[in-house]
Amino acid sequence: MKRLSIVLITVVAALALTATVVFALVINGDFETGDFTGWTKSTFINDGLNNPPSAGGDDLSAIVGGPSVAARSIADPRTNGVITYPYSGHYTARVNSEASYTGGSHGQNGNTLRQNISASLSGDGKSHISFAYAAVMVDPQFAATAHDANTKPYFRVRVINLSNSNDVIYDFESYAGKPGDNWQDGIQFNTYMGNPNYWNYLDWVVVDLESSLAHPVNTNDSIQIEITAAGCEPGGHPGYVYIDEIVNDLPAPTATATPTTTSTPTVTSTHTATSTHTATVTSTATDAATFTATPTATSTVTETSTPTRTSTPTRTPTITNTPNLSPVTVTINQAAGQTDPTNIRLLSFTVVFSEAVTGFTNADVNVGLNVACAPTVVVSGSGTTYNVAFTGMNKECTATVTIPANKVNSVSRPTVMNAASTSTDNSQEFEYIRKTYFSLAPNDGYILESGFHTNVGGTLDSTSTSLIAGDDTANRRYRILTRFDTSADVVPAAGVIAVVNYRLKPLAGGGVAGSNPLLSGHGDFLTELNKPNFGTSSNLEVLDFQAAADKGACNFETTIVTADGFYRCVFFNVAIDLFPRDGGVIELRTRFEAADTNNVADTISFYSGNWCGAGDACKFGRPQLVVAYYFLPAP
Repeated sequence: MKRLSIVLITVVAALALTATVVFALVINGDFETGDFTGWTKSTFINDGLNNPPSAGGDDLSAIVGGPSVAARSIADPRTNGVITYPYSGHYTARVNSEASYTGGSHGQNGNTLRQNISASLSGDGKSHISFAYAAVMVDPQFAATAHDANTKPYFRVRVINLSNSNDVIYDFESYAGKPGDNWQDGIQFNTYMGNPNYWNYLDWVVVDLESSLAHPVNTNDSIQIEITAAGCEPGGHPGYVYIDEIVNDLPAPTATATPTTTSTPTVTSTHTATSTHTATVTSTATDAATFTATPTATSTVTETSTPTRTSTPTRTPTITNTPNLSPVTVTINQAAGQTDPTNIRLLSFTVVFSEAVTGFTNADVNVGLNVACAPTVVVSGSGTTYNVAFTGMNKECTATVTIPANKVNSVSRPTVMNAASTSTDNSQEFEYIRKTYFSLAPNDGYILESGFHTNVGGTLDSTSTSLIAGDDTANRRYRILTRFDTSADVVPAAGVIAVVNYRLKPLAGGGVAGSNPLLSGHGDFLTELNKPNFGTSSNLEVLDFQAAADKGACNFETTIVTADGFYRCVFFNVAIDLFPRDGGVIELRTRFEAADTNNVADTISFYSGNWCGAGDACKFGRPQLVVAYYFLPAP
């Protein structure tokens, strides 16, 4: 009997394959170290785009972002928030800054960032360099000096193969507002002669360079990457550029292939053969024999072959839910309906935030004043809209208001604060209303004392074109009388009088005879007032010399302090209340406090109300009473 064996063969093989990742050779090309490790920085003075730079300048470049800052979460306010950074990761480099101009104390400032790298070839046999940049610069269309293409702020991004005769692989150079380069307007920078100059910007540009027949690159060639930004050549306008994600090759995606091959050959062969032979032999012998043979052979071979190969490359993209960390924007401008300049003691500004904020108080408002007028700042409102009011000013002034960055927090995004404010008109002026009254010619004049220190009037003159103060050769004193009527142009009852000035103009040449009594020991040159007059009538009379006064009004300053050549006497506060705002009459008597005994005439003479008649052509030399007043805001 022949035996056939059953053969079962199973083969299993597994092989894991992983794709190769090409790493960049640029040191700190993504700036994620938070500093300029691997980079060389330099400074220069911009002498024009087409001229060699001069030595000097300051390092204004910086790494912007932070360890917790998400990509594209910070908005550049000068671009109306269009440019956002970091471009990728947590940090981006900024070459130069918004301070690269004279107003920022860094006129004509330029900065350069540079690194030399060793080239490598990718799987395609080529060298790749990629990067992203964005530029922000002021376009000085209107400026004190003309700006041509050579003198505007500019930037430049270059890639050079130093190992191939300084072959320029990439060179993009542009100045602010250059036609054809897609510059866009940002916020206003300043105004020149009524014309606005604007920040310009180029949003992020992504560049992917690869070597070619025209620009061949071999392994280990020295490649220089250079980024430059500069403020304008005259110095009045800044510029800067952002740069990020500088790599020597694009990162290859990670792929995992796991082909699994299972071979299980199963061979089945079935053969069945049945042979039956029956033979009968008869013999004369008495012995009978019968033989039956039934040989059966069975061979069963079973073969099964099922090859299986499974390959599943898997790449899982990273999906990041980036929170909005862009700052809250804010504007501050004159309130609607506000008059500028105004004589109402209230300056009102409207503040509008781009979203509801908390914590906004008067301490968050920066106030620039042309004089120290000591206003009280009051903030009211809530949510997105507030009012900033200035009250209580004690003199005329102009207020310019701004809101610095990082003063308030967003309600819906508590960790986010505001950017610095922008404005179209954030200045207002508070000024007085002024009225000028002229001395009545028939009623003014001077009186001479009857004798030395009698304190009694002797003679008078109401027709002279001059008024005399001081003493004569007999040491008798002169006193000046002037009279003013406000009935033709009254100060309104609601007006608050801030100041009253009494003014006298000396005769041509100074009007001094002998020694100037203002400077020679005659004491104060003082003025007294009476309503309606000193004597018994409105006419000038000798009695006016010694009649009692209602109040001391003011003391004259000893030098001329007005541009039109008048001596000035500023009313005391207690005398202001006696100003005839109701259309009444007031009389002023001016004299020196003391007299000398040297028997020399020491006098100073002024123009009287009779000087050249009553016409407007010369009335501005006559004695004047000037009142300045304002109104209080409605309660």
